[in-house]
Amino acid sequence: MQRRKIKEDGNLIPDEQNANENHYGSLSTINSIEILQLNKQESLGHSVHSTPNFFSDGNTRIDFVLAWESDHQDLEEQTGEYETQTHKRGKSDDMHRMWRQSFLNKLQKAGLRMETHVAQNPKKLVYFVLLNAPWSVLCYYAEDLRLRVPLQAVPNQAVLNWSHRLLIKLGIPNILYDEVPDLPLDYYTCHFKANKLPWFLGSNHHETFFSSTQRHRILYEILATTAYGNPKEGHVGVERLLNEEVFTAAFPLHDGPFKMPSEKLPPNEMTQRQVLYHYWAQWKKWKKYQPLDHIRRYFGEKIALYFAWLGEYKVPCLHSLHLDLVLE
Repeated sequence: MQRRKIKEDGNLIPDEQNANENHYGSLSTINSIEILQLNKQESLGHSVHSTPNFFSDGNTRIDFVLAWESDHQDLEEQTGEYETQTHKRGKSDDMHRMWRQSFLNKLQKAGLRMETHVAQNPKKLVYFVLLNAPWSVLCYYAEDLRLRVPLQAVPNQAVLNWSHRLLIKLGIPNILYDEVPDLPLDYYTCHFKANKLPWFLGSNHHETFFSSTQRHRILYEILATTAYGNPKEGHVGVERLLNEEVFTAAFPLHDGPFKMPSEKLPPNEMTQRQVLYHYWAQWKKWKKYQPLDHIRRYFGEKIALYFAWLGEYKVPCLHSLHLDLVLE
């Protein structure tokens, strides 16, 4: 089914950065967006000054990243320092470049903001295209994908496991219980409708209204359904481009670091990822209840359901192990 056209935002792509600044600029809307046109005087050793998980402006959030590698001669070709007449690219490389250019152009037309950065190692240049979905694109695809968003917080939420409540009543200490901070609230939800926006909780905060998981899902939907060639020949989606090695990787970013700067960091100041690492993703936590609500908030329902099933499967296995040890 063909999707409705999204009205283009006039500020989809930030202007190209000044050539004198110590970082590579953004993709420009003029001419081709295949690769950033680097100024000859810019040094590849310059670092990019930007806030983690944000564009260089420090405000635009990074929702997804595309990456690919190329030889140093590719950069020289773009800056005019390489004689293309004596070094012809293979047909495969030319086809990959054409597909990549077409794909990025289609993403731009779909309404995504983009910014490109280049990293250098002794043998390769690594290009990173940062992608961001503006509010209008998020709303369109949230309605199309029938994402569920909160209407109201559930009152009187039970925060304890049933077995923990039972042990408390019996006066037995529970070695499985671990008090995990920042317990996510549960909400009454319904499918998102753009024309019912004021009904939803937090709809006036556009940057945080959709969760990171929902934003990643929307971006992946766009990447997976965008054509870069003839759709009848299967030239659709980022997965095909990854298989063809047009792109090296396509991935969302984690929300901040998982390691804490110090052990004295208050629990209320920990990020979601730090909470999961400290209270869940360590071997010493194998005997504790899994923080499934935290896992659901950070990774989504499917991942949380998988670990919930894994936890339930682990219990009878442990019981069987104990029985075997007793019988032996």
